[in-house]
Amino acid sequence: MTQSRLIRTLMALGLFASLNVLGLSNPNPAAAQVTIPVDCNDPTQTLNGALQAALPGDTIQVTGTCQEMVTITTDNLTIDGQGSTIIDGGGGFPIQPTLVGVITIEGASNVHLTGLTVQNGPDGILMVRGASARLTDVTSRDNADEGLQVIDGATATFGGTIVSQDNGDDGIGVFHTSSLTINSGSSVSSLNNGDDGISVFSSSSVRAISTAIRLDNNGQLDQSGDGLQVSGTSTIFFSGTTTINANQNALRGIVLSSASYLLFLDTSAAILTNNGNDGLGIFNVSRFVLGSGTALRSESNGDTGIVVSSIAIASCSSESTVSLLNNAVAPSFVSLNSQVSSACLEPMTTNQVKGQRSTEPQVEEAETH
Repeated sequence: MTQSRLIRTLMALGLFASLNVLGLSNPNPAAAQVTIPVDCNDPTQTLNGALQAALPGDTIQVTGTCQEMVTITTDNLTIDGQGSTIIDGGGGFPIQPTLVGVITIEGASNVHLTGLTVQNGPDGILMVRGASARLTDVTSRDNADEGLQVIDGATATFGGTIVSQDNGDDGIGVFHTSSLTINSGSSVSSLNNGDDGISVFSSSSVRAISTAIRLDNNGQLDQSGDGLQVSGTSTIFFSGTTTINANQNALRGIVLSSASYLLFLDTSAAILTNNGNDGLGIFNVSRFVLGSGTALRSESNGDTGIVVSSIAIASCSSESTVSLLNNAVAPSFVSLNSQVSSACLEPMTTNQVKGQRSTEPQVEEAETH
């Protein structure tokens, strides 16, 4: 082990006195990249201590259960939980919007979190103020507000298996000119959250390439909770073999509002079933596009399969597949000031009738963060 590596490892472990004993009291700030081990089951070691010692390019390798909340401000840093580490914020936080995470990545770029479970915080993992981070095989659960929040110009990339469940507000939030990319081959699940499974608003974007997305049983605390809510001029692109399942959510499977845009390309598909209200809602100058080879199955929902209202547009390729079977009220509702291509509504079967409502459907706007 080099002298600089030994010094920084001792610093991370809190063994500052050992530096003087060894005559190594002046660590080189330009030292080579190192791996810093942290055993959170050892009361003398903390993740916070390792972060104070870490330099850009380092990897912090964590084991055990860490009872702490941490903030990352160092670029090019990896925290590796090796698939079993838990970072626990202690719980007891109110259910309200917050900008505090069990792990907060504030302004740092190219941070990688892998093999971790984060729980019992205000937010689970918060990426904020222009931060960029990659999450691989991460679970966030039982947090008071968002499970995973990307906000204020931050950028996130998901890979491997990502789970956000049983959080007080949204499972995943992408807010205020932020972006999320879900890499090919990944799996993202947002389940049993208090409000939305995924909420995207204020000129933010999500892009998923050949991924499996599951958004089920959201709206546990807020009956306006949707599987996927997109609002405020935000955009969503699903391509490759991406499939989004949004089932048994309190209000809708997917909802677009306030000039937002959702595009399905290649062989991507949406399966929206057994939601409390509509399977798919498109409102307020928003646009939904189903490209050639794609599919929409919006079935067995509590109201309609698809509702298009308030100068909204739904455009489905004649080579896409649409099924609107067995919805409680009607397969579809289209307001007079909106536009829908016939392929979004067909084929009609004998047990379907194009819906007419006495009143316009209502849409809940995303809350302010």
